[in-house]
Amino acid sequence: MARRMIESSLYLLLICVAWLVVVFPAGLTESFLKQVLGDNLALVGHTVTGLAALVTVLLFTHLFARRTFNMGLSEMGLGFTGRTWLLLGTGTAIGTAGLTVVFLAGLAFGHLVVVGIDFWSVLNRVLVLCVIVAVTEEVIFRGYLLQSLGRVFSDPLAVLLASLIYVVPYFGVFSVSPAQPILFYLGLFAFGLVLATAYYISQSLWLPIGIHFSWNLTEHLLGFTGRTGETAVLLVTRVDGSAWLVGSLGTQGSVFGYLGIGLMFILLFALRHKLKAPPLRARISSIR
Repeated sequence: MARRMIESSLYLLLICVAWLVVVFPAGLTESFLKQVLGDNLALVGHTVTGLAALVTVLLFTHLFARRTFNMGLSEMGLGFTGRTWLLLGTGTAIGTAGLTVVFLAGLAFGHLVVVGIDFWSVLNRVLVLCVIVAVTEEVIFRGYLLQSLGRVFSDPLAVLLASLIYVVPYFGVFSVSPAQPILFYLGLFAFGLVLATAYYISQSLWLPIGIHFSWNLTEHLLGFTGRTGETAVLLVTRVDGSAWLVGSLGTQGSVFGYLGIGLMFILLFALRHKLKAPPLRARISSIR
């Protein structure tokens, strides 16, 4: 047990170091390109930064898992199989449904008001961001960490621990409203439980990646991320309700957000037989 915990801690530490060594210089490149080339070509720098982060996480996780578990990304659930598109598509539908329920509840109770439609080219940037965030976070938290903890603890305890660790990087990142810090962090924890449950049902990272990607993308499309200074992607939505009801820094920190998370749990439970992983031998042989 002690060895696995040390390996998990070392993995997180080295991921942070690799992030600083690779991604931070890439971020400086993005700023430089924006100043030299202007906003029109800023997407190039943004894409470079995102791809640097993605490649760093994928390569490092693959090498570290080979060293500690004798398994790579494919065995961890990122292999392309005949079920990949089913899981990715189903996850995308589940995440979209969960976030849409939050949006409709906010509209119905008058806490969200759509004030316009403003379709910007920033959609490309948001798509890149949502893909990179979903893949990198799922590989780290539901890939290496969850599966590492699962080798030491029971599955339920591994899910709880991995979901708690998932919340830690968000401490201090956002200036959380004093009215809702507990709701915010509990919401992130509950979201982590959804993603971990999705992995255990499917034994694949593609299902939680689909959920994570579509939740974030739909939040941007519907225009209520709650973060100031962001350009609208599709709808321009004004948040009129209380932070604890609607959320001020993402929907996870709100009562309505819990409705969406609850719906995703229900959908995962209802579809569990369809999404259930095949026997291990069939799963391994199907990886191309």
